[in-house]
Amino acid sequence: MIKKGSLVEVESTGRNGIKVIFRGLCRKNCDIGEYVSIKIMSGHIISGIVYRDMNFLYNVHHLSKKAKQIIMIKSF
Repeated sequence: MIKKGSLVEVESTGRNGIKVIFRGLCRKNCDIGEYVSIKIMSGHIISGIVYRDMNFLYNVHHLSKKAKQIIMIKSF
């Protein structure tokens, strides 16, 4: 289970059938393969199918444990 506020990748299909992957913070609890909306860095809300969990606290060791907070500075 992916918790609300976690960084995830979402796959969305554009008008012409091209699949696009966005990274952002999920807006509700979800699992991989579920349809969910996320908030991307520019502040836009995108909906799509959860493709991958990108939790910085466990996957990126060369960044500090505060990587998620650093990414979210722009949203304030």
